[in-house]
Amino acid sequence: MSNQTEVIDKIKNGEDLFVRLGNNRGRHYVESYDLSTIVIFKDKFWGKFRNVHSPLGHDELAGVTPLSYAYNNFCNVVCTMSLSHGIQRFCSSRNYESINFLTKNKNREIWNSQNSSDLNLLKEAVNQADRMKLVVKGKNELTYIVPIHTVELYDDGLSFGLDTELDGIPFSLINFEYMESLSKKLDDVSAASPKEAYINTRYQSNVDFHLISFYLGKSGICQKAMGPDGKMQTVTFDYEYFKIYAEK
Repeated sequence: MSNQTEVIDKIKNGEDLFVRLGNNRGRHYVESYDLSTIVIFKDKFWGKFRNVHSPLGHDELAGVTPLSYAYNNFCNVVCTMSLSHGIQRFCSSRNYESINFLTKNKNREIWNSQNSSDLNLLKEAVNQADRMKLVVKGKNELTYIVPIHTVELYDDGLSFGLDTELDGIPFSLINFEYMESLSKKLDDVSAASPKEAYINTRYQSNVDFHLISFYLGKSGICQKAMGPDGKMQTVTFDYEYFKIYAEK
């Protein structure tokens, strides 16, 4: 638990999160991923990489279906998903020999909700083309960390617009009781299966996604959401605090 708390403290304070995986089937190898979008609830988190994984080898999926994987620190479930196609699949983390989370890069805080009238460091980061990220804690007790892809600073020195990358996760991932129940079921299947068996569910389609994308302007923060007409809209986001970090 102490290591989990340490990882969460570090990523809330601007460090980048990575996962290192070791496989346990066939020829051994290790791989690592930059988990750029993160959702935290108390001592639990999900971290996912960008929507860039090829569907090659995923025979159920046709055409160009960009995939992403999400990993967590509290149950034995890994989620494969496609935001653009509304698809999810779960597998057991016991399919891996090891899953380790690492943090690195002590990014610098350049702006926060306490000094939101001072744009000087933000302006400096834009002029230097620094990579930036938003850390924002909502009144719903979830903390989101997501890369920033656009910052517009206007020449009056006061007006600005900040947009994060468009991302999201299936709503089921933040139903923590459900995820722990699913983890138990996958553990039971894994225990009753040969070691070489790959434990996973089938792909599910028409899945509702929780969008993790924000717009920050002079009047506050809005979150992207899907409207009843199927079109994207923005809704006011009630937050406790936000911070902006930029690379050193």
